[in-house]
Amino acid sequence: MKALSLPLPLLCGDGIWISASLYEGQGSGITLIVLPAMMTRTRFYRRFSEHMAAHGVRVLVVCHRGMGESLEPSGEVRLRDWGEQDLPAAIAWARGTRPQDRLMVMGHSMGGQIVTLPAQVHELDAILTMGATLAWFGHWPSPERQGIRAWYWMAPVIARVLRRRWPLERLGLGPDIRPELVRTWARWGRDPDYLWGRRFGLAPHASEYRGRVLAISASDDRLGSEQAVRALHQRFQSTQVEHWVLTDGGHFGYFQRRPDLWDRTLAWMAQAPAQVGSSSPR
Repeated sequence: MKALSLPLPLLCGDGIWISASLYEGQGSGITLIVLPAMMTRTRFYRRFSEHMAAHGVRVLVVCHRGMGESLEPSGEVRLRDWGEQDLPAAIAWARGTRPQDRLMVMGHSMGGQIVTLPAQVHELDAILTMGATLAWFGHWPSPERQGIRAWYWMAPVIARVLRRRWPLERLGLGPDIRPELVRTWARWGRDPDYLWGRRFGLAPHASEYRGRVLAISASDDRLGSEQAVRALHQRFQSTQVEHWVLTDGGHFGYFQRRPDLWDRTLAWMAQAPAQVGSSSPR
C-alpha cells in the first residue's frame, strides 16, 4: 500500500513559512528529511519516499523557500537560508513530533551541499547525499568544466532580466525559482572553496560532524563529477565517509524506480547508531 503524501507547513525561525510533504511510516524508528536539488520538484521524490515509508521510515520532503510551493515568502530570499533556516525548521518539527526516532537527512545535489550549514546538523544521526558536490567548476573535466564555468557567468545575467522568477514550470523544466537563489549559486561556484569561501561569511559544520555519512554518486553523472563529490565529502574530518559509486543513473536516476538501491540504503540506515546524546558537539 502506497503512503499518502500529506502537505505540511513548516515555520522557520525567521518567521517564514515553507511547504513540506510528509510520508508517514511506522516501525523503523527512523525519520528521514529529504532536501531536494535546486530546480527539482518535490514530487520527483515521491516514489523514493513511498518506498521508504512502506518500510517504516517517516519521510519529510522539504520545499525550500523561493522555489516551487515555497516560491513567494515575503522579504529577502537567500540561498544560505536553505541550510540556516529551512533545515533547522524541519529538524525541530521532527524532533518535536517523534523525539525517540533516529533522525537522518538525504540531501540531493544542492540539498547535500547545504546540510552542514546549521549548528543543528549535530542533531542528525546520519547524513546521506546523492550527487552532492563542492561545485567549483574546476572540479569537472573538460568539456563539462567549460560549460559549467560559462553557466556560472551567464546565470547572474539571466537573473537580472528575470527579476521575479525563473518560469521553469511553464517550460516543463522544474519548479519556478527566485532568480537571486541562482545568482548566489553561481557566485559560490566561481570560488575554489565554494560555500566555504571566506567572502561568503558562512560557517559549515562538516569538519566537526561525527555521525555516519554516506555519499552516493554515479560514474555517468555529468552534473556531479567524482572529483567534485569527493572534494565536498573530504570536509567531513571527524567521521569516516562511505562512498557508493553507481555505474549508471546520472544525477537523478537514483530516485527513479530503483528499489534495489533503496533497499540497500535502508539497510545502511538501519545500521546507523544514534548520535544524539553522545559526545558529538551540540
